[in-house]
Parts: sequence; structure tokens; C-alpha cells
Amino acid sequence: MAPLEYNSTAERSSVHQFLDAVIDLCKNNNLCDFISKPQSNAVFPIAPSQSVHCEWGSYVTNIDCSDEDLLKSFHSKHRNVIIKAIKDGITVSQTADYALVQACIKETVSRQNVPYFPSLEFVQTLCRTMESNVLMMAAHYNGELQGVALVLHDMDTGYYLYGGSTPKPHGGSLNLLQYEVMRHLKGKGLKRYDFVGARLFVKAGSKYEGIQRFKSRFGAELQQGYSFRVVFSPFKYHLFNLMAKTYCLLKGWQFEDSIDQLRNKTSE
Repeated sequence: MAPLEYNSTAERSSVHQFLDAVIDLCKNNNLCDFISKPQSNAVFPIAPSQSVHCEWGSYVTNIDCSDEDLLKSFHSKHRNVIIKAIKDGITVSQTADYALVQACIKETVSRQNVPYFPSLEFVQTLCRTMESNVLMMAAHYNGELQGVALVLHDMDTGYYLYGGSTPKPHGGSLNLLQYEVMRHLKGKGLKRYDFVGARLFVKAGSKYEGIQRFKSRFGAELQQGYSFRVVFSPFKYHLFNLMAKTYCLLKGWQFEDSIDQLRNKTSE
């Protein structure tokens, strides 16, 4: 079977057949104990037969246009704060300071009491091994850091993998940061910018609603599909979850399985 592109127009039956074949290969050769939820930008048009799955999506902006048309595609509130940020003297530039970027990301997720952030070693290795496919940019106001973005990209699409900000960033600085990231990727010939992951069911007033509103207002289209997990060894899977929950509890964090959480939401 030929490779299937991320945004493939292939028949759902072909994707389903491919996913089932991968799962059978893993199961028959004892390659792993379970397949956890794929990375957030992976939105499958259909879930494999033997999976526990949920509806999933990702916001994607078309950047294959002029700077003017790109800005026009944004929500008016995003446009206005971007223009104001430029007038206020916000600067956005590419950076190679992976320690600065990682520290800002870590500080941001720590404020949100979220246990998932990239280690300094991970970011350093990413920059070293994928140098030509990594973009890090930072926004500053009067010399003070406002926010950062760590983006991976291929020849077609940029993926907003991680982001961070100060506790009280200057108005519009993070919006301008995203706009400049898109312009930079567009200059490399890329056509799309993926904000990496969107829950299709969010509670009104929740942090997820705010995050997804921020993403959607960059002229982004919501691509809808599925995410999934497959468990081959229930005992080892539950043991892993027990260890993860215990570790998070000791750190004062809450461990949540996003697939279970979303499945519960849809069943309410």
C-alpha cells in the first residue's frame, strides 16, 4: 500500500485497511504493549477496528497567500491587536536559544498545573537532529520576553508543537508572534500552519474553550476526524496508568486520559 498523506483524499476504506494492518503487525509480532493516543496533529478520517477512539480535530490555517490576505483572514479582534502590537513596538524574531524557549514553555505549563512539558535535553536534541525542520521564535517588548513558539515543519505544513508566555504578556504580543511564525514559514514555501490538536467538545468557560478560540481566530479551519488507542496487554496498560497517576499525584498534578475524558463527554 502506498503512503497516505496527512491531508489525504484517499478512501476511508483504504485508511481503515492500513491502520488495521499496522495494528495486526504490532499484535502478531509483540512489538508493543499498547498504542497510546497519537500526537495531537494526527487526525485520522476513521479509527481502526480494534481501538478505543474519540472524535478529534485540529485547526489549520492556509498560509499560501499574500501577507495582506493572510492578515485579512484573521478574526477582526486578532487583526486589531496585531496592528496595535506592531505600533507598540513588539518585536518578533527567530531564536536559537533553546534554553530560553524551554524555560518559557515549562513556566507556562507549570502555571496551568499541567505535567506535560518538554525537557531541556529534548528541545536541545530536537534542535540538533532536526535543525532544518525546527523553527523557534520569540516576542519581546522593551527587551523583555513576552512569549515563544516552537514549531516543527515539513515541506508543506508547520506544526505549532509548543508555546509559552510570561504571566502577563503585552496585549497582542502572542497574536503577533503567531502571525510572524506563519509569515516565516510562508517564506519557506509552506502552505499550511497546524495549531496541533482540538477537542470537539469543550466545556463553556474552560481553558480549552479559550485556547481553541485563540487558534480558530487565525482564519483556521477545523479538520475533524478521530484519535484512538489500542491496548494489547491490559495488565501492563493499567500498570502504566497506575504509575503515571501515582507520579502525578506526588507532584500535585492531575493525570487525565484525553480519550476517556472526551468519550465521557460525548456520552453525557
